[in-house]
Amino acid sequence: MQDSFEHTGRENHHHKRSSHHSESEKSILARKESKRRKKESQRHHMRMMRSRRNELRKIRFRHWLKRMKYRFSSEYFEKLRREKKNIKQRRRQQRQHSVKVWKERLAGIHFSFSIDKFKKRINRRISSFKHDMSVYRTRRRERKNIRKNIKIQLKQRSVILLKYYSSIFSSSFRFKSEYFKFLSLSTLCYILAQLTIYLVYQSVMIIVAHQYNLPTVLYYYKTAFPTPPTSKLWTEYNIINTFASAPVFLLLLGTIIYFVFEKVRSNKNFYKIFILWLYIHSVGYFIGSVISGTITVKYFGWALAWMGALSFLPKLALIPFLALLFIVGFRSISMFIQTAPDYQYIKNLESIRNYLYSTVVFPFILGNIVIFLIKLPELTPYEVLIYFSMVFMIFPFMIQLREYGNFKIAVMNREPKFPLKLSIFTVLVLVIFRIWLGYGILFL
Repeated sequence: MQDSFEHTGRENHHHKRSSHHSESEKSILARKESKRRKKESQRHHMRMMRSRRNELRKIRFRHWLKRMKYRFSSEYFEKLRREKKNIKQRRRQQRQHSVKVWKERLAGIHFSFSIDKFKKRINRRISSFKHDMSVYRTRRRERKNIRKNIKIQLKQRSVILLKYYSSIFSSSFRFKSEYFKFLSLSTLCYILAQLTIYLVYQSVMIIVAHQYNLPTVLYYYKTAFPTPPTSKLWTEYNIINTFASAPVFLLLLGTIIYFVFEKVRSNKNFYKIFILWLYIHSVGYFIGSVISGTITVKYFGWALAWMGALSFLPKLALIPFLALLFIVGFRSISMFIQTAPDYQYIKNLESIRNYLYSTVVFPFILGNIVIFLIKLPELTPYEVLIYFSMVFMIFPFMIQLREYGNFKIAVMNREPKFPLKLSIFTVLVLVIFRIWLGYGILFL
């Protein structure tokens, strides 16, 4: 009995499975059949539409042929001639009618004509016309005189501005051998300070990222993060600390360098220029990263975005930061003046301007050109905006805001020399920086 029940249960189970499979196959076949019918209906519909379009095109072409035949036929030209003749006849009739009407009007009016009245009217009109012409000529002369005066004033102002700026950029800067030595020394110090601050910025970011187990790759133009943005390693706390730590550290470093310069101010050495460029770059990188981050929304901009600062701070809020750069540059003028080796370079306003141009303005331009050439073609917009924002720090050196007072400087007994060793060292550093960091350094 038990074996028979088991046998019948197996048969029923097998029958159910086979019926289930048959139903599924039927549903699949029905779906395929419905899809085939839909495709056939669509194809039939497309054929009907194409046939209708072809019929409409044929009908339009036939109508067009009829029109063209009619237009080039003799009947059409005769019709045009008739219409032209009818138009001419209508115009003649209108003219004849208008002449008749005026003749009837004049016949009903008593026409009186006197030569004296006619002469008076003509004289009045001539006198009024002369008066109007005289007024027009006087106004025209006044306008011409006003235009001449404006042109003369603009020329005078442009000449004054050209003289002023030429005196600033060319005539005031007398190229001497001492100024060339200052320019070369300051340019080399600028490049070395920029590379130092760049490496400090990237190393602080790498150290903070290493604390959160984030791998990094250091290149000569940026620090890359191989971890994808969707990884669980990235959190709000990690992003803010990683990308905001470097600018804040540079701000603290800038304040430390400022106090170091205050202690080293009385030393008789040329490395004070290097310390000042470190100060300028550290402060400029902090403020420039705020400006560049809000515009490009990268690196420090990511930290600001996760802190929610970009949502309520508009782009016009960057103007105070630009003003802060201008103030820092203006305050650093006296610091650069105090690096002069002798009083003869700062004895008057012209000599101070020459010294500032040879130690600040031209080195800034040349140094940025060298750095741009080294970092091409991988120069990022984030870094370019930082460098361009630093122009507001250099702008006070190019304009005469006030008369500079007396400064106490450390007089050097030796004359400035061309920094040959420093130039060789800088070239070696640039070559190593470009080649070694071109492959990238991985930090796990």
